[in-house]
Amino acid sequence: MAPDADLYAYRALGPEGQGSTEHILEAIDRAIVDGVDVLNLSLGNPVNGPDWPTSKALDEAAEAGVITVTSSGNSGPDMWSVGSPGTSEKSISVGASTPPLKVPQLTVPEINEEDRELELQPIQGAKPWNMKRRLNVVDGELGMPEDLANVRGRAVLIERGGIPIKAKIENAVDAGADAVLLMNNIPGPFMAGMEEEVDVVAAAIDHKAGNHLKEAINENEKKEVVIETNYVEDTDHMAMFSSRGPVTQTWDIKPDVVAPGVDIDSTVPQGYQGLNGTSMAAPHIAGAAALIKQAHPDWGPEQVKATLMNTAISLSTDEGETYPPFVQGAGRVDIGDAIENDTLVYPGTLSFGVWEAEDSNQQLEREITIDNQSARQRTYSFDVPTSLGTGLNWKMPMPITLDPGEKQTAAIKVEIQPDIIDFKRIDGEINVSGGRQDVSLPFLLFSDEPDYPRLSGFQFAKVPERDFWMYEVFLPGGAEELEITLYEPDTFAYVTTLDRQTNLPEGPFEKEFHADEIDLEPGVYHVIVYAKYKDREDTLEAKIAVVEK
Repeated sequence: MAPDADLYAYRALGPEGQGSTEHILEAIDRAIVDGVDVLNLSLGNPVNGPDWPTSKALDEAAEAGVITVTSSGNSGPDMWSVGSPGTSEKSISVGASTPPLKVPQLTVPEINEEDRELELQPIQGAKPWNMKRRLNVVDGELGMPEDLANVRGRAVLIERGGIPIKAKIENAVDAGADAVLLMNNIPGPFMAGMEEEVDVVAAAIDHKAGNHLKEAINENEKKEVVIETNYVEDTDHMAMFSSRGPVTQTWDIKPDVVAPGVDIDSTVPQGYQGLNGTSMAAPHIAGAAALIKQAHPDWGPEQVKATLMNTAISLSTDEGETYPPFVQGAGRVDIGDAIENDTLVYPGTLSFGVWEAEDSNQQLEREITIDNQSARQRTYSFDVPTSLGTGLNWKMPMPITLDPGEKQTAAIKVEIQPDIIDFKRIDGEINVSGGRQDVSLPFLLFSDEPDYPRLSGFQFAKVPERDFWMYEVFLPGGAEELEITLYEPDTFAYVTTLDRQTNLPEGPFEKEFHADEIDLEPGVYHVIVYAKYKDREDTLEAKIAVVEK
């Protein structure tokens, strides 16, 4: 991407990507001290909030002059799935799109027509799914040896959970399976991988697709269920796994841009492998930022981010519908146009936040900066968004004339008409013309309390070198009620209620317990965390391990 750049590598995480927030913060601090121009973080956690320490650290790095780039996360396709540090306001949060490629897709005639096309995700360490022949498929339950009696010469569907992924696949190989389909055991897709390679074709499918296939197998016990592999051309679509925004509390649009993140060649022990993830997409943007910095050494993080967003290409679905801004941000980056661009408009997206009926203020306003980087005078004008429902009255700035090197702020206003408003969420684009090419600013507005998750990021751990346990959870809007309950993992028998809290503030909440307060035997426990806020109830499930009493 940037062949003349010096490359610095900071090992913030250990084996299998495990580590602490403190280690990441130390690496960010060291990079700032070392004077790097561009900093890439291909990592993340499930906390959707703007004030998580890693997000704030990237904001501060950007203020110090470092162009910060981070992956948005692999928890899509639902809204609100972006995680820290991809929630950082000033960094460039990157989602994943598809480069030009042929994608394998399964067709199962025994499934109803609407759901019979099953999308596959590669499994790191397994052979890629390149099947050309039809295969009979059987249900291998959890992939235990006793579940795999009749898989020889067939494809086997195995559900995630119970034992490690590698053990499931190796059991299938030992039983003579020709291919393995690994289905998620919770809603949504997942990214699967192994450090050591296995000698079998394997792929992952999401929970919904897996259930459809499992039902077809069980409903056709007297005849074989057949899967066929088709290969479809795919380019410039959003990857299903790419995390979506917006950010809770601030309602910022994330990701900012997208880049190829599917089947990207990367290094693995003893060679190379095609990998998926926003961690593959973010380095594309880090390299692009380095090229832009080389071409425009006087530009800072704000200008580099703006040109990447202002020149991005908006992506659409197969049906021709433009992806919303909280899915693709400003779109897929075009490096050539980003370098040649001579009009900067920032911020590159506009979030008008949440307007609620009880608000006395009927007008929302956001400021943008127009920066003429060209060598001649330019006049910029603003188009009113059209066909966006009723109840909004847009007020655009008058045309602005700027000399070379001049910049000016302008206010974009929208009046709410409560009596006729007909939407809860609206998004679209505001067009700014007059530069070398038009700039489209994606915008987002909520007219009611959004339906975002009321909790995320639960952690439970022993406090090092002290006789205390602690838990931590992130509450985007606070919580009127919070309850944490432990169950036996196999029988779901009730064990204990770890804690109850009421009227908690927004943001991270943590609590410590002395070891004498928690009488837990060593072992694994299933945890259900419950939170309620503004009539919305949410639960989060996790497993915790108690290794000492």
